[in-house]
Amino acid sequence: MIFVIGFIVALVLGMKFRPSVEYSFDNEQQERWNEISEAWRDVAKSCDLQEITLHAKVNDPRTNAGIKESIDTSKMKAGKTLPWFMKTNVTPVVFTMKKHTLAIMPDRLLVFQGGLGAVDYSEVKFDLFIQGFLVEGKTPKDSEFIQYVWRYANKDGSRDKRYSNNSQYPIMKYGKIFISSNSGLNIQFLCSNGNAVDNLNSVLEKYSLI
Repeated sequence: MIFVIGFIVALVLGMKFRPSVEYSFDNEQQERWNEISEAWRDVAKSCDLQEITLHAKVNDPRTNAGIKESIDTSKMKAGKTLPWFMKTNVTPVVFTMKKHTLAIMPDRLLVFQGGLGAVDYSEVKFDLFIQGFLVEGKTPKDSEFIQYVWRYANKDGSRDKRYSNNSQYPIMKYGKIFISSNSGLNIQFLCSNGNAVDNLNSVLEKYSLI
């Protein structure tokens, strides 16, 4: 267990100090954090990061490249800086989404959404897997090509020749990360570097976080 020297949370902007999260590690704990944070950082470096904001069932997959469920997504940013009103003595991995910010810390997740929420890893469930993702426009350099699909397709996936304006789209190998908790945390996002997600899954398994 990581020893937290101090965990001070203050959300009143007029206070005279910045809230601080500080850690002290022994060698084993430092190695653990280095490995976990590096795996998350590889995910954060992906060419394309997209938060999943909505799932919807497709009525007729044949007119939607064979896709049975569509999703709405929003572009994400990644970095290593906490919001200005907080400080820490470690380098977190920070994902900035449409409505909130998620910070990966050594012993917990910090979620900034109007206020601050802290969720211990013992309460967090991570689900990571690989899936195909239809990409419109330029394909990310760090994603592996799987196959092309037709916008209008027959049941066997072949081109539906009834449509003269039919187009092909690439399906790329993306990683999906689903983070949830009983307290209501529900974050899903896609990562173009599927190999980074595979590695993160292995690291989290190694330290019994999934």
